[in-house]
Amino acid sequence: NDLKLERLSMPENNLRGSHSGLVNVCSLLSDFLATNPRLKELNLTDNSFDESDAVLIANALRSNTTLKHLYIDGNQIDDDGAEALKRALYDGSSLNSVADSNHSCCIEADYDLIVNDMILNESEDR
Repeated sequence: NDLKLERLSMPENNLRGSHSGLVNVCSLLSDFLATNPRLKELNLTDNSFDESDAVLIANALRSNTTLKHLYIDGNQIDDDGAEALKRALYDGSSLNSVADSNHSCCIEADYDLIVNDMILNESEDR
């Protein structure tokens, strides 16, 4: 059976691991994303995800080339989590890192200004 799921929308489900019993839902989602499924759009808005969840998602995005849109507005992701996500999409620390970055996904979140400011600051430092 070839799963043809292309869009998955799970907003406002309080998926944060600590609220879901013993199962860390974000860890399961990250493991799923890392397998590079056909999923093109994932909506995880308003789920109480934090920095550690953002890091899990960022690590999964490094190996995922099919996800085009990730919506994570309304979560509790701080600057460190935003930095991890930004580095998954574009890590300019070395040529290998640039090549290994996920260039296909667009993340929409309420910290877009933070991410854009970090990219601008990096460009100005060079």
